[in-house]
Amino acid sequence: MKQRSSWRQHLLGSIEGQLKLATGLVLLLGFSIASLGTLWVTRQNLVHDLEADSASINRSITGEAKALIALPTLERNRRLLQARERQTNWKHTVWLELADGTDLLPSHSEGSVPPEVIWELLGRHNPSATTVPRETEMRDGTTVLSLRQNTPIPGLKVGVAQNITAFSRAINQQVFLLAVTWGGALLLSLQVTSLLVKRIVKPLRQLGAAAADVNSETLPQSQILLNDPPLEVAELATAYNALMARLAHAWRQQQEFVGSVSHELRTPLTIISGYLQRTLRRDGNLTPTQRNDLGIAADETDRMKRLLGDLLTLSRSDCSRLELVRQRIDPLPLLQELVDQSSQALARPIALEHHWPRGHGHRQILACPDQLKQVLLNLIENADKYSPKDSPIEVGLLHTLAGSTIQVKDHGDGILPDELPHIFERFYRGSSSHRQAGSGLGLSVVQLLVEAMGAAIQVESSPGQGSCFSLHWRADPPQVPA
Repeated sequence: MKQRSSWRQHLLGSIEGQLKLATGLVLLLGFSIASLGTLWVTRQNLVHDLEADSASINRSITGEAKALIALPTLERNRRLLQARERQTNWKHTVWLELADGTDLLPSHSEGSVPPEVIWELLGRHNPSATTVPRETEMRDGTTVLSLRQNTPIPGLKVGVAQNITAFSRAINQQVFLLAVTWGGALLLSLQVTSLLVKRIVKPLRQLGAAAADVNSETLPQSQILLNDPPLEVAELATAYNALMARLAHAWRQQQEFVGSVSHELRTPLTIISGYLQRTLRRDGNLTPTQRNDLGIAADETDRMKRLLGDLLTLSRSDCSRLELVRQRIDPLPLLQELVDQSSQALARPIALEHHWPRGHGHRQILACPDQLKQVLLNLIENADKYSPKDSPIEVGLLHTLAGSTIQVKDHGDGILPDELPHIFERFYRGSSSHRQAGSGLGLSVVQLLVEAMGAAIQVESSPGQGSCFSLHWRADPPQVPA
């Protein structure tokens, strides 16, 4: 079934296959029409010639038979036999049938059809004469075209037979030559079609390849230049280039807008957050309800700041302006600070474990402190969203011969296997995310920043058992002594 589907797809699913099929069908139809037309025209010419000759023979014999029909039988038959002999030649063999059952047949030396063939024809034909010529294939391979007609003289019938075996063989040879000719023409036309189709399809494939390589970074340079393409393909390429130019302009405007808005909004949000925090520090002037309301406002303000930070990071990345200055840092103090802050803010236990064997050098990784902090905060907040209340979150720092790893592990809902490949896509939210607020950008920003720092991120998850996000830095290559 797959082979049949692949064959059908190759034949009907491509321009080359369709043109080859159309060319083959046209040539096959032309060959069939030409062959059948040749056979029909050739046979019609033979039939018309036989009908014309039979009419002439009929008139001649009828003219003589009118004066002979009243003679005694032997004399009548002798005279009619002579009349028949005068009409028989190398082309036609003539015989007469009389009402009394007498058949005046030719001898072996007359005509092109032997007497035994005539006898066989008389046995095959209906008793009544007909005006329709008959083509008969004899047992010995002889092909005979015959016509039996009534005459104005009652009881007298004239038969004319023609041996068309040579004509039939010539026709068969002609058909064979036509088949060979049309077969060669078919093969040649398919080759020419293939060359023409390749010339047409080549720029189309170039367009397809160019479209497949388009992304946010290559969009401004996504122009295609074709070398002498067909007119229609050139128009398509021009339209494609114009479309890419419009998309590049729109994309640039969008990124500039997002970056500008994100940057402009961070300042007022920082001011609002500062005023809210200062107001919350006034212990004696706030009621519990007011303190709770202001705390909610402060938390939402911080969430908005982080969202704007994510948008600004994505905008800078799309515009190729995301520049990170990496440095060697000890990640343990940074992790301890994050764990302390997050434990207080999220009101849930967050454990920190670290394992750095002795003899493996100082605890250092090559990273950007601010961006690493943003990544870990996103992962901790993400773990908090999808974990039961009071369920612990585990942060770990591990070092092995392969490199250094920072892990953030929870015991929450987990991620379904079919959703796992999509969690780092922008705006993607899994089936369990509808219960939580979010934009679907957090993990996209995490992956972007981690890869920009030269690290890699992996996730392991089991539904109902939680997820573990791992940031891995490869070990430094060993130093070769000078």
